[in-house]
Amino acid sequence: MLTDPKSATSFWRKFQPTRRQTGLWVFFKSYHGFGEITTFDKNCSLWHFGNMATVGEILKEVREGKRISIDKAAADTKLSVFYLEAIEANNWQALPAPAYIRGYLRLYASYLGLSPDKIITQYEEQIAHPIPEAKIKKTNYKPIILGVIFVLFFLSLSWYLSEKNLPTKQAGMNKLSLQTMRKKGSLGKTIPAQISPPLSKTQLKPEKKTVLDISVKRISVCLDIKDREPIHPQTQFHLTAPTPIYCFTEILGAKKPTKVRHIWLYKGKVAMAIVLPIRSARWRTWSRKIIYPDLKGKWEVIILGPKKEKLTSIEFTVK
Repeated sequence: MLTDPKSATSFWRKFQPTRRQTGLWVFFKSYHGFGEITTFDKNCSLWHFGNMATVGEILKEVREGKRISIDKAAADTKLSVFYLEAIEANNWQALPAPAYIRGYLRLYASYLGLSPDKIITQYEEQIAHPIPEAKIKKTNYKPIILGVIFVLFFLSLSWYLSEKNLPTKQAGMNKLSLQTMRKKGSLGKTIPAQISPPLSKTQLKPEKKTVLDISVKRISVCLDIKDREPIHPQTQFHLTAPTPIYCFTEILGAKKPTKVRHIWLYKGKVAMAIVLPIRSARWRTWSRKIIYPDLKGKWEVIILGPKKEKLTSIEFTVK
């Protein structure tokens, strides 16, 4: 370890001209007067003072070394910030199936200039030998629970006492009203009942329908959309690289602005769900998903209405 900042800086200057030849990247950091050397070699293994780092630490270290923000990386790779943060934190439980994780790692590693195969290999070794999680300090909820019980007891007691005194108050009010009516002489007089005339048909307003009568006129899967129309719809795709696939739909019958959902399924499991707005009685809309060549097999897109009722679906195959 280089503990002297001057010697570490001189080491960096001597090492910089030959880093392309050796394939070794060096990031120098200065913290409280001490130098720290973090190395990254050809095999995509990252060490901090001799300890091998995780896949998430490797990707985060390289991204920060290139001075790329997490938002810019998400915009460039078309992956959400949530997914990138979960990858860099090694939070694999927050991500979809392992097949999707490998696709995300391949895309992210290529974006950062790393070897996707080496990153995926290290990911598989990491999940085979998981890192033990730190013990989480448990919070003592007993005082909070006791406080809530005390408040509920006090409110119940107040409600019980108020209900107990209510009949006495009502009896006193009834007695007072009888005495007042006797003094005025109105007690004993009969008042003819007033019957309202029946409502005419014009006065009866029908209930408004809450269900929007919408339907799907057209649905197709294609590789591109031009002038709001699908280009060469098909149901079988031969992919050799990550390719965007479009699901086009034409919706009819919407009487007011509403929404529909496109649910993408891969082998029966949800791969993506997206909400699309519908703004007129005839509306063309579509969703897009990037599919990798290793995700071969049966795919399906289900179209759901405003109340999540199934309108239609379409299937296609990746070979």
